[in-house]
Amino acid sequence: ADGGQAGSAAEGGLPGLDPEGALRREIGLARTLGGVVYSACTVHAPGVIVVEHARNRLFLGTPDGRAAPRAEALAALLTAGGFGAEVTPRIRDRIWAKLLLNLASGPMGVLAQAGPRALSGEAACVAAFRRILEETTAVAAAMGCTVEVDPDRLLAQMQGLAHKPSIVQDLELGRPMEIAALFDAPLDLARRVGVATPMLDLLVALVRVRAREAGLYSA
Repeated sequence: ADGGQAGSAAEGGLPGLDPEGALRREIGLARTLGGVVYSACTVHAPGVIVVEHARNRLFLGTPDGRAAPRAEALAALLTAGGFGAEVTPRIRDRIWAKLLLNLASGPMGVLAQAGPRALSGEAACVAAFRRILEETTAVAAAMGCTVEVDPDRLLAQMQGLAHKPSIVQDLELGRPMEIAALFDAPLDLARRVGVATPMLDLLVALVRVRAREAGLYSA
């Protein structure tokens, strides 16, 4: 409302990410800054991370959309260091926009162990991609967030993107997979606001099975 974002459906916390509300209790929303980063990186060796292009972006903002000098100060420091940062009054919109990309490419990427470009060559994957976009934007809208998405433009971008999502890299490198944060939490919120997500439910369930079989995930 009026540029702010209360996020009432999420105010009860996310037990899967913050058991017993420890972080929420000790830190609190008043001291929290939201952040969304876009940076295509690949781990080539322990401690060696290669940034695959210079189009890095970082968005910062407070949960309720209010102005925060600390957000502006942090953005200025990061920008001076060469990593472009922008403060937004609608950080929840930005979070959902990033979750949309994670959900659209992550689950299928894990199952196929491939990047978006490979997936975009299969008609069934493209159809699933479009359905995931619909489901995710519906959840975001039910939570009062606006995510403007052009499926055709995103698909065109996918066709030129060979970079594997970080969760696929985790699978290949035998690292714990971020299923709880990237997949389980959005579906938990979908249940809270009563939005059906059948495509995502199936794909995420298969990813959980894949990750458990690899010894990289436990509920």
